Amino acid sequence: MLFRLECLIASDDEICEAGDLDLIQHMNVDMLKLTRLLNDSYTEEFTDLQKRPNAELSVISDLKQILFNPLKPFSRGQDKINVDLELMIEFFLYCLRLNPHNNEVLKVCLNLLSPAMFHYVLVKALYRIITQKHLPWWPQIDIIYSRAGELRNMFTDTLNKVLQSSTFSTTPLRISGVTGDEGPNNRELLLWIVRLIIVDPYLMLHNPNKLDRETQMATFELINDLASLVHDTSMMGDIAHAAMESLLVLHETRNIELWNPEASINTFWSNIKSSTFFNITK
Repeated sequence: MLFRLECLIASDDEICEAGDLDLIQHMNVDMLKLTRLLNDSYTEEFTDLQKRPNAELSVISDLKQILFNPLKPFSRGQDKINVDLELMIEFFLYCLRLNPHNNEVLKVCLNLLSPAMFHYVLVKALYRIITQKHLPWWPQIDIIYSRAGELRNMFTDTLNKVLQSSTFSTTPLRISGVTGDEGPNNRELLLWIVRLIIVDPYLMLHNPNKLDRETQMATFELINDLASLVHDTSMMGDIAHAAMESLLVLHETRNIELWNPEASINTFWSNIKSSTFFNITK
């Protein structure tokens, strides 16, 4: 197994064989079961093992290089896009379970310079963490809260790309690294980011170590951008509908308190409320 993986890494071929994908999928499942068993049964020994160089443990690093290489996005062709995305999502979740607080794959996916396909994988994975039934070994979404600023930047960046695409071209802006009509586009990425806000707005509202004014401005920009999606006729109906739903969620009492914990009522009755209604009604 390791020999074949080394051959894949050394090869210049951009397309893997079907058997290679099966190898990676089975490897992911086996590593997950093994990791959970070792961690539960031999906590101290397994922790010590992870600190030592080990050929088998390097498989994870090798898989990262195959699936999440910004310079060579993983793809086996447009007819396998959905399978490839699912594989990347599952591996992302595995890495988050294995090492939640020092995750290189998470850093790569949050980087705005990475292929947008990685952003799509990240958002779908986070949505899955929140909405699927939690098991004892399931990742906790609160480990992502400290990344709220980066998620807001991703939302703004994706929104700007969609608006530019709508203004200057009638052709959907494709996810970089994905070709063909079956691949997700930036509108789909934008839709899933908005859906992510609906299921857990704190992913966008967490503002650690920010000044009162900075927190207020971050929330203002988020709500203003969502409001702009509601009345934008160039947007797909599902994006506008999701944006309206996200605004309703953000205006729930428990979430208003998160807009600016230092002065939530003042923030609500000042810039944000008036700007939101202005953008929706204009």
